[in-house]
Amino acid sequence: MIQDRSAVGLISKKDLFFFALFVALFLLVFREFFFTNSVFFERDTTVVEVPVKKLTVQLLKEGNFALWTDAHGNGQPFLANPKNAVFYPTTWLYLILPLFTAFKLHYFIHVILGWLGLYVLCGSYSLSKKASFLGASLFAFSGMYLSSFEFYNHIAALAWMPWVLWLLHRDVRPGRARIVPLALLWALMILAGAPEFILMTLFLAAGQAFFTAGAWKKKVGLMILSLLLASMISAAQL
Repeated sequence: MIQDRSAVGLISKKDLFFFALFVALFLLVFREFFFTNSVFFERDTTVVEVPVKKLTVQLLKEGNFALWTDAHGNGQPFLANPKNAVFYPTTWLYLILPLFTAFKLHYFIHVILGWLGLYVLCGSYSLSKKASFLGASLFAFSGMYLSSFEFYNHIAALAWMPWVLWLLHRDVRPGRARIVPLALLWALMILAGAPEFILMTLFLAAGQAFFTAGAWKKKVGLMILSLLLASMISAAQL
């Protein structure tokens, strides 16, 4: 019998087994990136991502909260540029860890969060544990996801997408009880600095609300209200 794990709320030994299996497979495929001095070198990683993180650390350590930089053009706001993700939680790892350690840890954390979110989302649609493992793992090894590794912000925003969809899909708690966690998830997506993924999540959430059982109007309303609240929370960066 297939059970909805989101309703049960329990983690079984099989869940842990599938999680460990995915982590082992992923680290095996990306062993050079995580266990050597290698980094991705094509597209944005070398030209944009690493230099921006170095500059972020420098500005924060100077104590000006990265409000402004003269490193681009004749000077421009730094904090207000979503691409720089200054207020995003993993940015603060750079203040306590070596740069490339924090850089690689950012990727590892979000791969794990994204896989877990998809695994849980699949379970909320009453898929078996094996099917959920297969679905989440296929996405994590898909061309679309792997190409996102060249974009520091994309890999962060993608990690929160399935969690937003899962929380909007659940009918366990009333809408009011879901607004705060949903707003925090949206805020993390905004602070991640990849607005295109917010639009993608909105479209997916709207389709999910319309094509699944339940009061779709309430779900859409919850989605909009929580996103508005998240916009106000993250407005400090702008």
